[in-house]
Amino acid sequence: MIESFGDLHTLMSAPQWGMGGLLLVCFLSATLLPLSSEPVLVAYLALYPENFWLAIVLAGIGNTIGGAFNYWLGLKSLKVLEKSKRSPFMMERQRKIALKLQQSGPKLLLLSWIPMVGDPMCFVAGLLELPLKKCLTYMALGKFSRYLVLSTGFISIAPYLNDLLKI
Repeated sequence: MIESFGDLHTLMSAPQWGMGGLLLVCFLSATLLPLSSEPVLVAYLALYPENFWLAIVLAGIGNTIGGAFNYWLGLKSLKVLEKSKRSPFMMERQRKIALKLQQSGPKLLLLSWIPMVGDPMCFVAGLLELPLKKCLTYMALGKFSRYLVLSTGFISIAPYLNDLLKI
């Protein structure tokens, strides 16, 4: 267990290890697994603020690939359901997402970064067989924008946190 920022620094002792970890966590957090990438991004930026843009790009790429993985899972689920001749079972939230996605199309994936809604949204987009290129474009725009806003906010308050937390 990480008990202090010193332990975190040891864990991410080389920027390239931290970048690989950031990419992996951002990918996994965008899948249907219950993870959060924001603390890892903020911790990386606390240790390596000079890698600001690289961290945002890696986080955005990892998160977008995770969304694409959810899309692929939805697409494959559709193929399995078609072969089994069974109607798809979706939770109420997924049915609502499917209805909105059918009405709005891939543009709704700009919101794929929203916790607890975004990951199933990407899955349902695959289930509905929405156009992949458009889906990826809107997913990436939403996810990169979130990381840019989060990182800019953190960097702007980081000097005050250093004094407060004595990093």
